[in-house]
Amino acid sequence: MGSREFDPVNVGYVTTQGLNKFRVNASNGQIMPGNSNLGHSYGTEFSDEEKWQIIEFMKTL
Repeated sequence: MGSREFDPVNVGYVTTQGLNKFRVNASNGQIMPGNSNLGHSYGTEFSDEEKWQIIEFMKTL
């Protein structure tokens, strides 16, 4: 887990502090695919401006 400090610009916890990688190892010690905090590819077709518009809208909810 990373920091517990809230980042209002990025709407989440500060990720520049502490450990922020989630990994699950298989019995052989290898990292199991799909068990990370990297997110998903949904929404990657939006421009940076569109992404920020969505974030700002969600802040108003």
